Amino acid sequence: MNSQWFSCLAPTALIWILAIAARIHTRSWTHPATIFPLVWALHTLTPMVFAPALPIYSSGLWYIAVMCFAVLCGALLPGDQRSASSNQVPAGHLYDYLRSNVLRPLSIVTLCSLPVGMLYCYLTLAPPGQSAGNLLSIESIAKLASANSVLRYTYTNYRPDLFTQFISSAVYFAPALGGIIYALRRTKSDTLLACATLLPAICVAVTQTTKASVLLSGVFWLATYIACTEYTGHRPATTRILAGALLSLILLACLLGGAEALRGGDVPTVEAMSDALSSERAQTAVLGDLVVFSQWYDQSFDSQAQATYGTLTFAGPADFLGLQTREAGVYTQSLEVGTEGSESNVYTYVRGLIQDFTLFGALLALFVAGLGGGSAYRAAHAHSLAAMPVLAAFYAFSIWYLISIFSYNSVIVALAGLAVCWWLAIRGYRSHLGMRIAGITRA
Repeated sequence: MNSQWFSCLAPTALIWILAIAARIHTRSWTHPATIFPLVWALHTLTPMVFAPALPIYSSGLWYIAVMCFAVLCGALLPGDQRSASSNQVPAGHLYDYLRSNVLRPLSIVTLCSLPVGMLYCYLTLAPPGQSAGNLLSIESIAKLASANSVLRYTYTNYRPDLFTQFISSAVYFAPALGGIIYALRRTKSDTLLACATLLPAICVAVTQTTKASVLLSGVFWLATYIACTEYTGHRPATTRILAGALLSLILLACLLGGAEALRGGDVPTVEAMSDALSSERAQTAVLGDLVVFSQWYDQSFDSQAQATYGTLTFAGPADFLGLQTREAGVYTQSLEVGTEGSESNVYTYVRGLIQDFTLFGALLALFVAGLGGGSAYRAAHAHSLAAMPVLAAFYAFSIWYLISIFSYNSVIVALAGLAVCWWLAIRGYRSHLGMRIAGITRA
């Protein structure tokens, strides 16, 4: 246990108090005012319990607490209820329509996006690994994954062509639809397809030893699932939520252990994954972001530095437009995390917000984000026809604290694709509802 541990208790407790107070006020764990501080409450408590030796500075946690308060205030700010009620529709009728008329087209689109995601996985392999023989055994896949890991860190300025970058969005687009399919599922085949949407991301994680692809895909799946259940009003039982959380933790441990084993060129056996999970490198991968952010905030933050005006929070679009070159990993500077020389350059999206908009500007930006999330939540509960994609984007932003989701061009394309699919579905429902009302009027 390090000397900073006790000083971190107060801000961590404050974040938990904000999350619990928001839960009591909103009566929901998925309200934007609740889920945002809840994510940070869990993330700040985890290293204090399971890795107390990691040096986390309390000044960074105090800022995170203020940040959670800003989002909470924005999400709870009363909105214009008239705009939401003017577009509301009967909840039961909407749910039945979505399951009967939207589930199948979404499933077809998802089935088309899966091979596109697998094609991206194949194109990102090093040329020697693109032969079928390297994909037929666990040993050859382990060697291929290790070689791709070395190649990725050697050629840090490598950029795939525009076509490859575009189809990479399928890795996130398919899980976004998968969460909706699972929320609207009618048969076991729907459940199977919803789970299969994570397959391209898993293949990328196995062959590239990158955990971010499958983790972010899982976040998208979860975000659209929660948003759709809030939208339709068909929420899962508490027992199902607890069972899903336990299963997710087990799968996460397998993913982390397997990726670390493959990165070292080893076959991911139970023993190899167990050894990998107990290493300091695994602790760095899971908890290092909070360490390096708090260290940067406490010791390296320059309050007089000129703001970067969104080029970090929106690093991908800024690079695509030629405004600023995006570095591999966004930040080139790595800070030491543990005692064995482990380093990390993942500072959470909070550093990007601060550098983009200054300390106060970042809080204002988060207040606006909370305002948008709270408005989308209220509109979804009023069954406003366009609220679901906005609410899903807020959930994804809140859960994926490692880096801004808007720094990935592929994620932005996936969100745009989700919005288009949902708009087409809702457009059909508008026509269906109009015909139904006209028939009732004539009768």
